Amino acid sequence: MDYWICNGTPLLLNYLVYLSNILHNRRGAEVKLFPYGSMEEAIFWDEASIRQAWAISLAKYAEGDSAGEVDSVLQSNQTIHETLFPGSIEKDSKVLQSFLAWWWSYPCGGKNALEMMSAPLIPVLGDEIRALIKEKHSNKSIQMTIQFLYNPISDASLSLRGDGYVIVPLIELSGGKGKIRQLAFDIVNGIN
Repeated sequence: MDYWICNGTPLLLNYLVYLSNILHNRRGAEVKLFPYGSMEEAIFWDEASIRQAWAISLAKYAEGDSAGEVDSVLQSNQTIHETLFPGSIEKDSKVLQSFLAWWWSYPCGGKNALEMMSAPLIPVLGDEIRALIKEKHSNKSIQMTIQFLYNPISDASLSLRGDGYVIVPLIELSGGKGKIRQLAFDIVNGIN
């Protein structure tokens, strides 16, 4: 059995969660999500465009692009916006700048916080997955990246799993060993 697992904190997917949360807050939801304001800047994003960007991102992962390569699309501050909404980049710029300022802030920005919280979970999750793989797929070579989100994505129709990766809102692992064991079971049962 050849086995490899690592964690990731995908900038682009977390940005889409950020945008989804802004839309959630704009609808006047009683429980607000981070970022807590409604960011009144004119953005062109809606649920359909978030689903489209999510699908593009996952297609890139499926093609073998690394999270870093996919994230560089967003870092360019242009490509993903121009692909989906020609001419919108200037209007979306404040929202993107706000996200990037939070994401890259050191030492407590979004990326560092996710990495610090997820790092100790990976060995525990890895042990659970390894035991289940040995039991169910003893001769199979498996490579898996666990991509962590800072919040669940509000659109339940979005895919959170693909060949070689699974996307997990970090809060799903906050329930201790039982939650980790359940996630491991779900991951291994999703392996063909």
